[in-house]
Amino acid sequence: MPIILKLVYRDFLRRRSLLTFALLAIMATCCLIVWFVASIDVSAFADDNGTSGFFGEYSLALAADRRFPEQIRAKIEKLETAEKVAYARQTSAKILLDGYDQALKPSGMGDRQYPFLLAISDDKPPFDLQHGQWPQNPLECVVGSAAAELHVAVPGETARRKVRLGDRLKVSTDQGDFLFTVTGLLKQQKREDFRGRVSGTFNFGFGIGIGGRQMGEGRRPTPDTPSVKVSQPEATSERFSRDSNGRADTRPSPPSRGPQSGPRRPGGRFARLEVSPTSPSVYILPSDLVKVCGREMPPNLVFVQLADGLQPSQFYRDLETACGATLAEMGIKTYDTTPKQQEGQVSQEQVIGQAWSTIGIVIVASVFIIFTTLSMGVSENIRFLSMLRTIGFTKGQVALYIILEGLALGLLGWLGGLFAGWLLLTILVFLQSGVIPLVTLSASSILFALGCSLAGAFLASLLPAWRATRIAPAESLVRDLHALSPRQLFWSGLTGSLLLLLIPVLVFWLPFATKTRLLLFTTAGTTLLAVGFLLFIPWTVAFSEKLLGRLLAAALGLPHLFLKQILTGNFWRTLGTTLALSIGLGLFTAIHIWGSSMLNMFWVPTTIPDVLVRFQEGVIGEFTADGLAQMPGILPESLLRVSVAQPNLRPDLQRRLAKGHAVSSSNIVLRGLDGDRAFRHDNPLLRLKFLAGNRDQAREAFTTPGARVCVIPETLAVHANLQVGDKIALEKSSRRPISPRLPPGQIAEPPPGTEYAEYTVVGIVDFAWVWLSKCAGVRVSSGGTGGLVFTPFAPLLEDFGALDGEFFWFDKKPTLTYAQISDYLRNLAREAARRNPLAAKVNSYAGGTRWDSGINRHFVLVNSNESLNNSLASRAFGVLDAMAKMPLVILVLATLAVINTMIVSVRTRAWEMGVLRACGVTRNCLLRLILAEALLIGICACVTSFCFGLFYSWLAISLVDYAPMFGVIAPPLTIPFAKLLPGYLIAIAVCALAGLFPAFRTSLRETSTLLQKHNT
Repeated sequence: MPIILKLVYRDFLRRRSLLTFALLAIMATCCLIVWFVASIDVSAFADDNGTSGFFGEYSLALAADRRFPEQIRAKIEKLETAEKVAYARQTSAKILLDGYDQALKPSGMGDRQYPFLLAISDDKPPFDLQHGQWPQNPLECVVGSAAAELHVAVPGETARRKVRLGDRLKVSTDQGDFLFTVTGLLKQQKREDFRGRVSGTFNFGFGIGIGGRQMGEGRRPTPDTPSVKVSQPEATSERFSRDSNGRADTRPSPPSRGPQSGPRRPGGRFARLEVSPTSPSVYILPSDLVKVCGREMPPNLVFVQLADGLQPSQFYRDLETACGATLAEMGIKTYDTTPKQQEGQVSQEQVIGQAWSTIGIVIVASVFIIFTTLSMGVSENIRFLSMLRTIGFTKGQVALYIILEGLALGLLGWLGGLFAGWLLLTILVFLQSGVIPLVTLSASSILFALGCSLAGAFLASLLPAWRATRIAPAESLVRDLHALSPRQLFWSGLTGSLLLLLIPVLVFWLPFATKTRLLLFTTAGTTLLAVGFLLFIPWTVAFSEKLLGRLLAAALGLPHLFLKQILTGNFWRTLGTTLALSIGLGLFTAIHIWGSSMLNMFWVPTTIPDVLVRFQEGVIGEFTADGLAQMPGILPESLLRVSVAQPNLRPDLQRRLAKGHAVSSSNIVLRGLDGDRAFRHDNPLLRLKFLAGNRDQAREAFTTPGARVCVIPETLAVHANLQVGDKIALEKSSRRPISPRLPPGQIAEPPPGTEYAEYTVVGIVDFAWVWLSKCAGVRVSSGGTGGLVFTPFAPLLEDFGALDGEFFWFDKKPTLTYAQISDYLRNLAREAARRNPLAAKVNSYAGGTRWDSGINRHFVLVNSNESLNNSLASRAFGVLDAMAKMPLVILVLATLAVINTMIVSVRTRAWEMGVLRACGVTRNCLLRLILAEALLIGICACVTSFCFGLFYSWLAISLVDYAPMFGVIAPPLTIPFAKLLPGYLIAIAVCALAGLFPAFRTSLRETSTLLQKHNT
């Protein structure tokens, strides 16, 4: 054993340049592991009983429309499940920072003008105070951390000023102006961190967390205001308006209209939805609220702290039993954290799962870097190893020598990686806080990094150790090219191809349940993918060398014979280097091909009219319709009136949609239009491709008087198993049917006597409707839908109460811009609203949310195909680019493996290069020869990565037909060459840079020096 350790030490000294780069690569990967593990702050996920991030020490909140009756409050206090009860009044007023005329506007709060005023009966803060103390004297206030982030634009300055201790806030109501002194800042936990990041350092330094921010919500939550479960539409007892003097006017809301209307929110017409202590709030004493409002204000919010271990559902049942009525019957809305607890748990699992996946990728990259180094060491030291066998070393001792060398690399890399990881964390925290922190690494992160380093080094050394044991003593007399024979090359590639083809057979073609398919894809499929591509790589190496090598030789002015066996002649060295490069580049390719292909189901097509306009209900009329028709730049012959409804499906169709993995199975969006113009033979307004039926049949059916027919998208046809001639039964009801939120897979049975209207399918079209329906305001009842369907115009008005003159669809001249259309229509809608004083009081909905809840304040929604696609591109490509950055980091780290490869290649071929120089080859030609090898390795990695990314993306896309994903079907495969090209150029560039150092060093050596390397 001591002699083996001495040999390892001597070998390190002899090959210090080679091992230096290997150690740098291992240190970098170990640094990433330390960064990831140390940045997963497990305490961030701990949330006491799961409620402190939402309501402080309270478990839930109850809201009444105007006030809580005394008898209900008495019942709540007597419940054994309620451990503590506090009453609060939440209202609004005009709030300014004293000395400034600009409004105090919450950052990230959309159109909301001011934070809430909240007076709570608790004599101590429900949250931890960051600074200061709870109000003790009149006209003192505490500002929540969400409201403390409110920015005040300082006149004449570009800087923004935040609320600080000692500031004075001017609160204006109809009772006058009141100056409140800020005595404390209230801490409110950012529960939304689960959705986008784990901690401030765990975001790869690229501004997005491992989990990524989900895109499924219609609006962005306030940074410090987590959403909560609301059992009924939002409620409060007051609305806020300003008189001519800018003072607050608090009075009861007008009667609501429609089943989902509800009273207005405090804080203005465009207040946010969340009502809870975590909303951006200014906390004052109840006695001060009386002064501000001019009268005693009864509580409209009740906060309850439950006994340990109790769930909100138990409290609700007890309260309903005590009161003898349901909460809905009593007009009480509930806010609790149950959905967010579940979402937080799911988000936590997703974040940790993705963290482990990333760590696994980094470990694999490290394994291949160590494998490449050791494998090259075996190839370079064949004579040395054979001499060890000659003097009496056993095969086991030779294998132990190689394994110890790998473990030594892993151990040294771990030590350096610990320091690098600690330094990286320190720098990141310093950049975020401005204070040099004392960062300490936990024992778990240190031991985990050690385990990963040693385990990776051990696995990477197994194959080189096995190769070393096969070296015979006689091999010290000959030099062997480590190449695969044509027979081995053929069978290796064929076996790999068969293993890869076995994946779709197992996952897609055999009749398994969805869960079984997913399990097979993640287990057997992943194993087959790894082994299959490992065996398939010899074909990509041979292809790159035989075909692309000729092109590269011609481009560099080299004879092709110089590159004939430059890769296959040292196969193990090439294999390890190619794999190290392909890990990052292959993931980069797969991310972009998969993402771009999936976007095909979301891009708004150019085969529909250019612009969709929706007027708010209060301004609908001939004035807006005529004004739109007279807009400059519109093509009048293309102007279509569109009727829109979102009815519920009959339960049997809902079940079929749920079984078909539709994103929402309860309803569909109907768009009624003039079929004669939409499907006319010449220049139709809807130029969609018919997959079943045809345009003439659709036109004939749509123009039949009283016909109830429809043209459906392919996604709906696939999910519901519909064909031309089938009927879709839709619930006849008001335009906005109440669709209760139910657990996935559960269907709400309609009441007895429900009537249905049946629409016959006359065509199936290729139509990407998801993004259009999400952003264009056509989801008038619910935020989710199972499809967007075209019908004749008139039946929707009769069956579902759709409005005439609300939606318009038209084409425009190319010179007319989206901004010009928006400005014109906003002015038109504002003029219509001025003529109708009640327009602002009419409730309109988009995505199930009222317009006066922050959607739009211009009385009109304008969406062009271009604007919708631009918004989609900015969100989707932002996410894809963020996801693709880590693979590029791994690719750059793998450059160190290329440097090692080139150093060993030059060292083992030094005598051959000396012979070439002696035969007249110039230094410049020798430099180009060495660079050609580095470039060819990069090209081989690009070919391998492209094959991997293409095949894996095809598998992932095909899986969409068997597992739910965004409610779409498998799209066609799209290769975004413009997105892939930068990554491939980076790969080739880093390989060229990696080859520069050994190329220049070798080309500058004398011929005699190179010829002296013959016996090494």
